[in-house]
Formats: sequence, C-alpha cells, structure tokens
Amino acid sequence: MGKKKKAKAKAKEAEQAVNKVLQQAHDFGDKAREVVSRVIGDKEFDREALSDQAKSTIKEAAQLVKEAALLVKDAAVIVKDGAMKAKDTIKRDSEHKHDEEHKHDEEHKHDEEHKHDEE
Repeated sequence: MGKKKKAKAKAKEAEQAVNKVLQQAHDFGDKAREVVSRVIGDKEFDREALSDQAKSTIKEAAQLVKEAALLVKDAAVIVKDGAMKAKDTIKRDSEHKHDEEHKHDEEHKHDEEHKHDEE
C-alpha cells in the first residue's frame, strides 16, 4: 500500500473514531435529557428525549451500513484483483501449454522427416 493510500486510510479511521465519539456524546446527552425529564415529570420533554434517542440510533445504524458498504467495496476490489491474477495465470499457462505442444509437434515432424530421409 502506497503512502498516499495509507494516509487516506488513517484519515478515514480518525474520522470514524471522531464520529463515534461524537455519536456517543450525543447519545449520553439524550439519555441525560430523558432522566431529567422523568425526574421533573415533564412528559413532553421525555417524548423529545426518546425521539432524539431514536434518531441517534438510526444515525448510528446508517453509519454502520455505510461502513459495511465500504467493506463490501474493498472486498469487491480484492476479488476483482484476484480474478485478474487468476485470468493472467490461466492465460500464461495456456500459452505455455500451446508453446509446448507446438514444440512437440515440430520435434515430431522433424523426427519423421529425418526418419524418412534415412529410408
């Protein structure tokens, strides 16, 4: 992996870590709001807090889906590279086999001509 790719991967990891911390802080704030609303008996405040928690959970799930999609994309690149290497290997082996068969045919032809000349 080149330096540029490594730096990009590290930046992506850092961004994901920051997003995770921010999400956890937001979740903590939502839970704190919920506790406060229950302590003071404010049902509207409680509903808002629960709604915010639900939104936070949906955002977290969306982030997980996004990360999974990136992993699938990376896996697809790996599979594609593997397929290309396999294709190249098969082509090279096929060409080698063809060359060997051609060489064998030429040797056989030469032997037959030589044998025929001796008779």
